[in-house]
Amino acid sequence: MKAKLSAFVVLTLLVTVILTACGGLPTTGGDEGGEPTLVPVVKADSRVVVEGRLVPNESVDLAFSSAGEVDEVLVEEGDLVSAGEVLARLGDRESLEANIVNAEVELLNAQQAMDKLEEQADLASSEALRRIAQATRALRDAQYQRDNYIVPTDQEEFEPMEAAITMKERLDEAQAAFDEVRSRSSSDPVRKDRKETLDEAQSDYNTAVKRLEYEIAVEVAQAVAN
Repeated sequence: MKAKLSAFVVLTLLVTVILTACGGLPTTGGDEGGEPTLVPVVKADSRVVVEGRLVPNESVDLAFSSAGEVDEVLVEEGDLVSAGEVLARLGDRESLEANIVNAEVELLNAQQAMDKLEEQADLASSEALRRIAQATRALRDAQYQRDNYIVPTDQEEFEPMEAAITMKERLDEAQAAFDEVRSRSSSDPVRKDRKETLDEAQSDYNTAVKRLEYEIAVEVAQAVAN
């Protein structure tokens, strides 16, 4: 833009000089009386017309944090103001202040509820850790009892549940055989033999049940610990 204006001014001055020089020379033409005709001096207009708009160097948009009708304006246009200075006030101030108080109460209630939830969460976490530790101890004890339990030779081929079922069948058979001679004298050899068989069957069954209990205790402890 500046380059264009400079070129325009130079061109205008050049035309002015040429026209001025031409105006000082006599012309060969003239009117009917033979008098020369002078060319009038023409001066170029060096003014430049431009369009512009003035704007403030710094500006800020003002707005209220809540809706309402402006009741009072405390400054005039062009006044200097400082940061934090009150410029205007909304009407129905009592209602606005009441809304602010209600909002603060709701915020306080929400904060208290949050604190309570966090406290309960801490208690629940502590209780969960206690139960995990208890379950871990129970699992360890159950595994120790199961792994150190001596399984009778005649039950090694059976799984814990299968051994308990088989030993119960043998116990029932021994009980039925003994019942047939129960009324005999305690010195009767048949009765004595069947009584010993019944006692052995009862012991084997008790052993199988104990082994099954240890196995179940391990499974339960593992489920709780996990």
